[in-house]
Amino acid sequence: MTDNMHIHINTINPLILNAGLAIHNADWNWQGVCSPFCRMYYVTEGKACIHFKHKQVELQPDHLYIIPANTPHSYECHGLFSHFYIHFFDESDNYPDIQDFLDMPLDGLEASEYEKNMFDTICRLYPDGVLKESNPESYDNNCGFAEYVRAFKALPLHARLHIKGNLLILIARFIEAAKPKSWTSNPRILPVLRYINRNISQPLSIDTLADIACVSRQHIIRLFKQNFNQTPMQFITRKKVEYAELQLLTTEKQVKNVAYDLGFNDYSYFIRLFRKQTGHTPAAYRKRQK
Repeated sequence: MTDNMHIHINTINPLILNAGLAIHNADWNWQGVCSPFCRMYYVTEGKACIHFKHKQVELQPDHLYIIPANTPHSYECHGLFSHFYIHFFDESDNYPDIQDFLDMPLDGLEASEYEKNMFDTICRLYPDGVLKESNPESYDNNCGFAEYVRAFKALPLHARLHIKGNLLILIARFIEAAKPKSWTSNPRILPVLRYINRNISQPLSIDTLADIACVSRQHIIRLFKQNFNQTPMQFITRKKVEYAELQLLTTEKQVKNVAYDLGFNDYSYFIRLFRKQTGHTPAAYRKRQK
């Protein structure tokens, strides 16, 4: 399945932000969470629930769960609940990444002591990855995430290799159970998405995308609406803002530089687009919680 979709292993380059063991007692009840990184859990004890837009997932002990980046969701917990967590994002410059190719299994996967040991190893090798508090409203908008990136990259090479190896094996479990997105059946779309990613900092036109796909302007608009429920320009804007979120979270670049790096010469226009998609200005999104 993945070979036919041209997902190459060297394009999978996850970088861990956080890893740790969290123990809750009816206090894992955050609402309206949406982050530009992926979350992975291994439940060790108790039960909880994750509410997605169109489904509800009951979390069970000895199961693995994943929440893809930029997926709105909420948590619900009414008693004792403990779980390992890993937050990571794909550092690769290649596009589309796995999440764009595949619908990950949100319902979770039955796991074993083997996977639990992987989480435990990652946490042991990366003790500085523990979240200082569990409220996403605090840590998601905290430019301190750049400090986590520095802390991980400062680890000895052998530790980073152990961590990355374990994380790749865990990701492979979800890839094995994932389903290809509908657009993957149309070979004209892949080169267009790759072009968008490689030129995300440049002005992009519908005519250029149509030429790459060897279709008419009307046809490329129809393809995007059918497969992404967006026009090409809406899709590009969403991708630019998602990339900006990740930059604001994991680097210390000035907001203006993030905007300019994405081809926004009009800083005010970038702020308006960012607020329209995220509900916050870039500065408010990044604001450090004291």
